Amino acid sequence: MIRSRWFHVPVLHSALSGRAKKVTWLELFYDLMFVAAFSQLAEALSEEVSIQNLFLFIGHFVPLWMAWTGFTFFNNRFDVDDSLHRTLVFLKMVTIGAMAIGSSEAMAGQPLLFTTSFATSQLLLAGMYLRSWRQVANSRPYCAFWGGVSFAAAAIFSTSLLLDGAGRYLSWGLGIMLLLLAPISKQSMALRARFPSDFEHLSERFGLLTIIVLGESFVEILAQLADAHGTLGDHGMVQQLLHGAFNMLLTYGIWWLYFDDIAGAELKKHPSAGSIWYATHLPLSAGITLLGLAVGKTIDFGPELPGTENYRWLLAGSLASILLCFAVIDSITVWQRARLSDRSRVASRAVAAVMLLVLAATGDAMSGSTFLLLVAVLTTSQVLFDLVFSPFEGHKEEGEPPSTATAPQGTHDTPT
Repeated sequence: MIRSRWFHVPVLHSALSGRAKKVTWLELFYDLMFVAAFSQLAEALSEEVSIQNLFLFIGHFVPLWMAWTGFTFFNNRFDVDDSLHRTLVFLKMVTIGAMAIGSSEAMAGQPLLFTTSFATSQLLLAGMYLRSWRQVANSRPYCAFWGGVSFAAAAIFSTSLLLDGAGRYLSWGLGIMLLLLAPISKQSMALRARFPSDFEHLSERFGLLTIIVLGESFVEILAQLADAHGTLGDHGMVQQLLHGAFNMLLTYGIWWLYFDDIAGAELKKHPSAGSIWYATHLPLSAGITLLGLAVGKTIDFGPELPGTENYRWLLAGSLASILLCFAVIDSITVWQRARLSDRSRVASRAVAAVMLLVLAATGDAMSGSTFLLLVAVLTTSQVLFDLVFSPFEGHKEEGEPPSTATAPQGTHDTPT
């Protein structure tokens, strides 16, 4: 609820405040625009799935994801919800929508709309930090640093419009590297110690984005089935429904693993644990977005002929990248309910990822239906692995208070 409809001074928040920070309706509303943008970018890739276009997809996905994390980390730091802030957020949503519209043009070599929209988004974020700098005196070192980083990123991306081809993407790379490397600078680490992140809020925000992006998989599957309804015979429709069930099982399995494992785990007391946790969510979000595209593309694989090679690799590769991300996060978190070491969890995820890649490489030797079945079995096996090695009530002694996520000094502080 707004404390003043027109204006109120932002309130600085940190993990040291002892007050839990709740996700706001405005943050959830903001997320919806990004899911639409991710979907549009995946749609641009779907026109021709190739290695070259996959790299283009990643190159355009990263700025979108960085725009989301920038606003997320700003909200982790400040409590503000007045008309001015809502107006700035609305304008920021417009820039994200413009990035979504311009994503297909950018992948085709016309980056004007995409680039100017991202630069404007960064300028708006810098404006949010400028406002907080003016109105919250004790936050000025923090706001000056991250507002300056956002402004510099906007300038670098704007400069890329003057370049062509490889020069443009080199400029983009410099801007993204600035946003990724700024958190590990000496000044950033000093600010991190002074203003520690609220990790529980961040964990909830990343979890909410994950579940919304996962929902796109269901949209793709149901859209494909709806298009096929009435155009196939009974046998063909049964086959597609079966494949749809296989592919929905993949999405369900990823949901299970993330929210029964990743979302409930604590960070280890390691200086870089928070940074790794944050950075790994970038390829994880990209992998889930690609999975949403893949489940729609593979649903019409036949029961006799092998599935199309590039779509096989898209499905198995996206799942493998997701499981490898799970393995990395498992390596820097502690799963309190497990009856085995964290190393065993990491090994299980990594082995399954390798097997998925082997399956994609050998897919020519089997029918498309068999391929989808084996992919579903491999994914489901990870869920069964977790069920076998996690007791219902955890392994804590009776009466011991439940564990809560902590924010060690390594929690990543990346308001990009």
